[in-house]
Amino acid sequence: MKTVISSWLLFRLLFQPTAVFAELSETRPEPHSVFLKFVVLIPALMCSTYLLCRDLPIVLKISPERGMLMASALIGCLLIALLTRNSSQE
Repeated sequence: MKTVISSWLLFRLLFQPTAVFAELSETRPEPHSVFLKFVVLIPALMCSTYLLCRDLPIVLKISPERGMLMASALIGCLLIALLTRNSSQE
């Protein structure tokens, strides 16, 4: 039964994404859950950005200056992709 439900949800997400996103946007989260998400999300983003900037030069075996530039470019591309996706849904 669980696989039938999950395959139905996958089918709806693939072939009717606007209906799924409309249903999700109609649900309004509680204010305390939004606050909690931001309390958890902001430190998680800060930590992941720090680790990306610190460890990318080590993984790619390049100088720290080039690693910082590459990490900054990657973060910029991800932010632009996130903003473009959000603006196209409106």
